[in-house]
Amino acid sequence: MKKVILFGLSLPILLSVAMFTSCEKNDQSEDSTITVQDNGSLSQNVFADETQGKSGVTFTTTGAWMSSISETSAKKASAPAWISIDPDHGDKAGNYTISISLEPNYTGTERTAIIRIVCGDNEITVSITQKSVKEDGKTPVPSVNELGELYESYGELWEAWLQIDNGYSTYTSRLSLTHASPFLYEFWVKSYECISHSNLLIEQLENSNIPESDKASYRGKAFAFRATAYFYLKTLFGGVPLVSSTETLFNPIPRSTVQETLDFVYDDIDRANELSAQSFTAIFGLAREVIYMQENDGVDRAIDALRRKIDNGDSAFRDINGDGFINSADENTEAVLIHLLLAEACLKTGNTTEAAQYVNRINMAYGQAPALPSSASANDIQTVIRQKYSALTNAGMKYLNAVRWGDTASWGYRELLPIPLQAMQENPNLTQNSGW
Repeated sequence: MKKVILFGLSLPILLSVAMFTSCEKNDQSEDSTITVQDNGSLSQNVFADETQGKSGVTFTTTGAWMSSISETSAKKASAPAWISIDPDHGDKAGNYTISISLEPNYTGTERTAIIRIVCGDNEITVSITQKSVKEDGKTPVPSVNELGELYESYGELWEAWLQIDNGYSTYTSRLSLTHASPFLYEFWVKSYECISHSNLLIEQLENSNIPESDKASYRGKAFAFRATAYFYLKTLFGGVPLVSSTETLFNPIPRSTVQETLDFVYDDIDRANELSAQSFTAIFGLAREVIYMQENDGVDRAIDALRRKIDNGDSAFRDINGDGFINSADENTEAVLIHLLLAEACLKTGNTTEAAQYVNRINMAYGQAPALPSSASANDIQTVIRQKYSALTNAGMKYLNAVRWGDTASWGYRELLPIPLQAMQENPNLTQNSGW
């Protein structure tokens, strides 16, 4: 898997963006030459689903060389995101063979890139055209396997989130943290990997001529992934750099504000919902509702979304075994979470009666809390909600709960985590959170 620099971060992703690699001319630049072994390799044509050039390009230089890639039809000056070469430069004279890597062409339009290889005052150009169709004449469509990298990326992010959530969701546990703690940088990297994968898929499919239903489903999932990654970042670090396209991968982007980051998350949720109503449900279960619940102005939206999950009869969020309770026999943590979240949301609106009803639907096995009377106070209901949450493991909700319940208000600057040291070293435009 190839590596790129994401405003200073070295990340493995689906996409390898070609960069212009600099080198300085020396006094012998006028004598530098490039000799190509096979001139036929300088013009190549590949089908839309091919991910390698037809051949490598072998050449000999008498000095150091550098390269750049441009797209003939591109309206913008940035390097094309769908093609890269390896190696992309040489520090001394010698024999070299570059390999050409491509992303599948889902755009429905033929595209051509020009690779420039420069040695002193001499250069060669390689033209590579990727057709809009496969060898059978059909436009390629992303498959589940091709989306696997995106799903895998989120899986790794989820594991990194759980590490922080399980280990550092109390004030005491955060006393040992510093900006050099390695798992913080790992989480930062995993978050932006997921975002990068999402950006790639969104852009590839935007102008594709694949069936609209497929396009909407894939793009909806990508927006859902991206929204969740940014929500995690916002929850732990506050405002963060907002990378919204593959063209911004190499820019040292400064941090956005907390509100700007949250607005970005909400926009992605709306796009995911518009494109594919099942995007969040299918991938993240309750991610959308948790995001809504985190913000006071999102409670009404959370209640509507949570009630729909129950009213629509989705078996993933109902009493599966029909005993009148959500319990271990239903084997569904999400079914427990939906009722706890809905109870919390009702509490926020002052509806204690309905809140108690949702809590009572959860069997005593989840926290060993007794049934609540209809006259239960908001404090009593909240106490039972906490007890039932405590019985859940690896739900990824410990810190989200602490923030939502106001437990972190007395933590001072430790309510947010420090921006990782390595991320700040790699992106000079990042600023550290106060106190760290």
